Amino acid sequence: MTTELKVALVGCGQIADGHVGEIQKLGNARVLGVCDLEPLMAEQLAVRYGVPHHYADYATMLAEVRPDVVHICTPPGSHLALTKAAVDAGCHVYVEKPLALDYAQSVELIEYVEKAGRKITIGHNSEFDPPSLEMRRLVAEGVLGECVHVESWFGYNLAGPFGKVIMGSADHWVHRLPGKLFQNNINHMLNKITEFVDDE
Repeated sequence: MTTELKVALVGCGQIADGHVGEIQKLGNARVLGVCDLEPLMAEQLAVRYGVPHHYADYATMLAEVRPDVVHICTPPGSHLALTKAAVDAGCHVYVEKPLALDYAQSVELIEYVEKAGRKITIGHNSEFDPPSLEMRRLVAEGVLGECVHVESWFGYNLAGPFGKVIMGSADHWVHRLPGKLFQNNINHMLNKITEFVDDE
């Protein structure tokens, strides 16, 4: 592509580094602004990655950066409002998972984006890994036959770096989800199988 996408990111916690790092690998996108309610978090992320602007106010960032795409890396309870604000500013949206707190919010969020003619995607990160591509090929070419049963596994060490962040704080947003840790993780399994199962 010859057009450079202007990207902004809101929510400068643990996952934000991964987003900015991957965006910077692209030849057609540049992170121009990052935002967090905690100004120091936004400033530190901006300094680490050479992002030119950092903000504590989301509306100001949207107005000044005028991004094409906004990455929403905040807890799910804020996704609906932040997505609507991004869409109202003319942006496409990349939202971290879980998409929203519940099904009703998810439907409202998607309908809002579609009505505005914008695009949205959820932050699943393995759709184009070699195993996913190979599975897609095997199914498309009929090598595996008709899919009648699909299983998916996901796990990580709760005592490891990622688990320690969540389990080390009773205040972590994951514990405030209606489905707690399960709700935060189940999508890692479901997003790998839904394309192969056509029965809603």
